[in-house]
Amino acid sequence: MQRKKILITGCNGQVGQSFHAFQDSFPQFELVFVHRGQLDIMDTNSIKSFFLTEKNYAAVINSAAYTGVDMAETEIQKAWKTNISGPILLAKKCDELKIPLIHFSSDYVYDNGYTRPLKETDPCSPKSMYAITKFEGEQAAMYYNPKSIILRTSWVYSEYGNNFLKTILKLSKEKTEINVVKDQIGAPTYAHDLASVSLRMLYIILNDPYYNQYGIYNYANEGQISWFDFAREIVRISKSTCIVHPVNTDSFPRPAKRPAYSVFDLNKIKSNFNISLIPWQTSLEGCIKNLSLINP
Repeated sequence: MQRKKILITGCNGQVGQSFHAFQDSFPQFELVFVHRGQLDIMDTNSIKSFFLTEKNYAAVINSAAYTGVDMAETEIQKAWKTNISGPILLAKKCDELKIPLIHFSSDYVYDNGYTRPLKETDPCSPKSMYAITKFEGEQAAMYYNPKSIILRTSWVYSEYGNNFLKTILKLSKEKTEINVVKDQIGAPTYAHDLASVSLRMLYIILNDPYYNQYGIYNYANEGQISWFDFAREIVRISKSTCIVHPVNTDSFPRPAKRPAYSVFDLNKIKSNFNISLIPWQTSLEGCIKNLSLINP
């Protein structure tokens, strides 16, 4: 059986790098990884020339993104081009090729004041420039390619790049005490799990010629916590003696506003794709174990 080629953009990011672990787990797929030097999703000519030589893709997963939440307040053009212009051009090409696009969005797009698990149909009220670009990018992707899956995710961490987990591990080695906000509630997402779910969704989509359940899906690991709870668990698992103190958001003034509550309702992705969610504690332990093997 000929394998189906899946193009994965942004291969140097923490989500993009997480897909590498699944090259053998999905033998029906040929995962093709590209970075910006090979395919600049913000450049029409780059996209055109790439797909002239690289053909027969069955789907595209776009993990290229501008993720500097605070920097986006001043680097507006850069955030806009990566998070909006890029998805637009990529979605147009996918529509032209009549293939599905999976694009990652953010819990930041909600920020609607609700304090119960957020549904995909709930209103969005993005406050920061980062949140606005993520919202506009996901909406544009669906507009320009009806075969788009938008995966809204939250608090992404992994063994790669810069993220909350690695920051807390570093600080807990350097300091005896740290302060972490307690009044922002959400759920962590292990990038490894996000990559796995994306490929499982594609497997179902590409094996059903009549599939039509495209659109927005929430995805995170199961459970809800505060950043303080998350940090305290990281310290516990890593056997650090660092003490974690809970503080309010006001103690950490930042250029960009963060949502106070962004816990997802995950029933849609569970029912439509028969996905069993992994508790955030389980995934966190696995990631920390992997990091200890990488950096003993």
